[in-house]
Amino acid sequence: MSETLAAAKAGEDKVVGIQLHRVTGTGTVSSLACALPAREADPPDAPALALFLAAPERRSRAPETLLMELFGLTPTEARVAGALANGARTVDVAEELDVSQTTIAFHMRNLFQKTGTNRQTDLIALFLAGPMIIKS
Repeated sequence: MSETLAAAKAGEDKVVGIQLHRVTGTGTVSSLACALPAREADPPDAPALALFLAAPERRSRAPETLLMELFGLTPTEARVAGALANGARTVDVAEELDVSQTTIAFHMRNLFQKTGTNRQTDLIALFLAGPMIIKS
């Protein structure tokens, strides 16, 4: 999360997905840290990042049509994104869509490019936060 805070202070966008392990019980809580880039007019104590939390038992899958609209995804990219956000592995997605893993890798590259993410964890966290994103 420190890299997100540093990006915000530098006036840059940054989104990082983080899995938080529960102290009691089992499982994890998905979180998404989003930099709020600093502007010259901001006071020194202005918020620098937004943190979204999603407990697995309360998680809802973002509709594919919403992912398509938010990130400019094709219908197939949205299906891949939805399956990954639902916990499927890339090999499972390839089998479900009856395509090769090379085809899934191609879609993954497109997803990373369109969302500005670099890691699958960040990508999934972003898709899980889809219902929380407000498009301006």
